Amino acid sequence: MKNCVRQIYNMLLVGLAWLLLVHIGYSLAGTPSKVVILPFKINAAEDLTYLREGLSDMLTSRLAWEGKVIVVDKYKTQEALKGISGEIDEKSARSIGEKLEAHYVLFGSLTVIGENISIDGRLVDIQNQIPAVTIYNQSKGMDTVMPTINEFVTEINQKIFGREVGTTKESLPLQTPTTSDIYTHPERLLEDDQRVGGKD
Repeated sequence: MKNCVRQIYNMLLVGLAWLLLVHIGYSLAGTPSKVVILPFKINAAEDLTYLREGLSDMLTSRLAWEGKVIVVDKYKTQEALKGISGEIDEKSARSIGEKLEAHYVLFGSLTVIGENISIDGRLVDIQNQIPAVTIYNQSKGMDTVMPTINEFVTEINQKIFGREVGTTKESLPLQTPTTSDIYTHPERLLEDDQRVGGKD
């Protein structure tokens, strides 16, 4: 009799544990992914520092997804970067992500060599000890910088978050910045070009 009661008791415990695990699984599934975007390194012969913050803003606005993806505030990211010396690598990116309790950390570089433009990013999965995912995109001509960034973000959204958004360079032509607007925020340049193309 006691053995029978003990077996029923153990079965109840196992059942409750299973229900708890299922509940935790559903809760985690509904938790938005938290992403840290670190400042991208700009490699270019000319001064393109105006692109650094613009790139960060574009990545933030295009990766943020209500209820699905949260991008960590850039001021919190800057604070976390204060304790990091030298060039950002996967190890330091993981350290920052852990400090900010993030799920992912995105870092990389934008390189301009002559007419060739390339954006090279690495997305570190903080919770799973797996190698960083490398995402790369390239194009030719300064007029393709913004569309290239758009394609880069679209690839991240599709591969990592299963989100079908974004545009291609063909659908978003961008005129080469003139001397007067070289310091204009990249988002503004893109918006102005869309307006010229009658896409508002």
